[in-house]
Amino acid sequence: MVVHVEPDSVQTMLPSIYLFGNSRTVEKAYLPFPLTQCQKCWKYGHVKLLCKAESPTWPLCSLQHTKAEHRYPNHSCPSGGNLKAMLGCCLASPARCSNCGEAHSARSWDCP
Repeated sequence: MVVHVEPDSVQTMLPSIYLFGNSRTVEKAYLPFPLTQCQKCWKYGHVKLLCKAESPTWPLCSLQHTKAEHRYPNHSCPSGGNLKAMLGCCLASPARCSNCGEAHSARSWDCP
């Protein structure tokens, strides 16, 4: 159930509200918006909290791992290589958008 309240009243309702004879958890509603980009799968139209992807996707290479897992020592790459998670720094880490498949980050403004 969605209950709309004025923004300045939300803090007085957290973390729960008594409704229909029971205490109910209060959660912020996230409206789907075409330009909303998930920071787990990097697809558009939802937020990380509501993402249904089983594994995280890293936006630089579109492989299913976290930022920490992307970092590994590769001394053939400039500036410490993947230790700094640089976009397309070497053949071991080519840039690939998870939305369109082109050679840019999923966060890029160049993505169609």
